[in-house]
Amino acid sequence: MKLLRETIRKLILENINTSKYEHLASMLDAHEFQVVQQAIEVMQYAPDMNADGKMYAKVNRHIIHKGLSPSAQSRGEKGINRCHHVFTLELNRPFMEYMDKMFDEHGNKSPGQNIVSTHNFKFRNFGPDTIKVFAEDENQKWSDVCEEWNDPSVLQIEMPV
Repeated sequence: MKLLRETIRKLILENINTSKYEHLASMLDAHEFQVVQQAIEVMQYAPDMNADGKMYAKVNRHIIHKGLSPSAQSRGEKGINRCHHVFTLELNRPFMEYMDKMFDEHGNKSPGQNIVSTHNFKFRNFGPDTIKVFAEDENQKWSDVCEEWNDPSVLQIEMPV
């Protein structure tokens, strides 16, 4: 909780040259589970004054998948008993507009390739604006999070949000 308060304080007192959206996006793109989780907590509880005091985001889903995340695979990492988290977040309109600009600059992905857009640009007015955020805890193993870790048919588990 102390860490969450410190992060909120940093966002409030941040340098005028750095936008709060940029700071949150870089935290989401960190790939480290603890940093991503902290950013998600801030986005769920801190009001966004650009969105009439609404929260930055709402978590729609949290799924833990067996194996390495796509960005870890692209970096050539190896691991048999590894797992990664995928958060589906519904962003408020101003934050999604910021993310859209970032996606346009980086080919529908974030700079670290740990955030992807899930909405279809053609049909943008239908359904919520969501993103998927990938995160990994290097100390967490598939056998730590899944009771049926030995069952080869179980490749993911959904966590409560």
